[in-house]
This record gives sequence, structure tokens and C-alpha cells, in this order.
Amino acid sequence: MRSEGEAHSLALSGRRVTCLIHRRKNQKYINLRISLEGEVIVSAPYGVSVAQIRESLEKKEGWITRHLSKAAENRVVNDPALRLLFRGRSLAVRAYSDPRRKRSVWVNEAAETIEVHTKEATRKTVLAILESFLLRQAKRHFTKRAQELSSLTGISYKRLFIRNQRTRWGSSSGRGNISVNWRAIMAPPAVQDYLVIHELAHQVHLNHSKAFWKVVKHWCPDYEDANRWLKNHALLMSLFR
Repeated sequence: MRSEGEAHSLALSGRRVTCLIHRRKNQKYINLRISLEGEVIVSAPYGVSVAQIRESLEKKEGWITRHLSKAAENRVVNDPALRLLFRGRSLAVRAYSDPRRKRSVWVNEAAETIEVHTKEATRKTVLAILESFLLRQAKRHFTKRAQELSSLTGISYKRLFIRNQRTRWGSSSGRGNISVNWRAIMAPPAVQDYLVIHELAHQVHLNHSKAFWKVVKHWCPDYEDANRWLKNHALLMSLFR
């Protein structure tokens, strides 16, 4: 799914690349990043022309090309149609076509595989089945786990939402609600717990102050390792889009 913005075509290293330009009211400089999906995202102040942005990008052609290639490689390595993370375990995907069977998913932890059975095992169908499976697992797991951790910590919340966020693993609102990205079901159980505790702690401190991290550390002493895992696996949030 493409980010919103002005789309412009740019010639880099003999190929056409689409860059998306976002205009920011209070921005002073031209900033550049490569999204998890391999998009060239440009943030620029109002008043800066497309020609100026193009000139700035051409100066960083080497950097852009390298990072676009890296993003493409990461997407291949993390192709969920071939291998899928589930609760921290990397499982090889095995798809089987059987016109007599209904859609089903079976996790074989001993063999480290996840089997998908469907009438026609096309890539599109397999991905749709896996996404539906992970979403169901996420709703079931995090609904129960959030209640358990709320009771353990004594921190209450009103509602839990399972979201489809593009850049956030979770969020917490001043209205008493917490949200978790459904792709967090791919993370190890300890990381999942940290994520829920992190959002619960925001019900006490709606910031990242020392007081907030003190609450997190009390209930999750290894929070730094869990937080690092989420940062290192941010690419997972681009899957199934």
C-alpha cells in the first residue's frame, strides 16, 4: 500500500523510481527515508520546488540505490509465503492443494512448519489464509493476555483494539484504550508481554518519562531486550499489505 503524498518519477542508476513527497508546514530542510515497502519518502518544506527536491535526491543517488536494494532483499528474506514468524518461531510454510478440503492451517512446532491446506494453493490464497489465521490468533491471545497482565499490574484499561498499524507496534489513549498491532503475534511471548505492559504503563503516564519507564521495568525487567527486538523486526509491519 502506497503512502499518501505527491508522486514523482525519478531516474536513478538507469531505472525509474517513484518518490513520494510530503509537504510539512514547520519543516526547514529536505529529509529522505526509504520505507519498509521500498518507497522513497521525501519530507520537504512548503515553497521548495520539485526541481530542488530532485536535485537533492540526485546527490544522494548512491545512498538511495543501496537502501532500495536492501529493502528489496529484506522483503524476499521475510517473504511470509515461504517462511513465517509465529510467536517468535520461524516456521517454513508448506502449502497443499486439495479440492476436497476446506481452508485450514496447522502449526507443526516439532517440524517447525506451518501447513496451509486449500482447494487451490496460489500465492494470493495462501497469504490471505495466513493473514486471517494470524489475525484470529492475535485477537484471541492479546485479549486474554491483556486481561491477565492488567490484573497482575493493577493497571486497568477500558478496551483493547487489535490494529493494522503501518509503523507502530501499539498505542495507548487517554480515553483508557490500548491497541496492539496484530503482527505482534509473530513476536516471542516475552516481547508480546512487554508490548502489552508498555501500553498499560501509558495508562499511568501518557509519555516516555523516567516515571513511565520505571513502571515498565518493574513489571518487565528485560524490557530493553524486548524493545530492541521490536525495533530490529520493524519490517514485519510491512507484511501482508
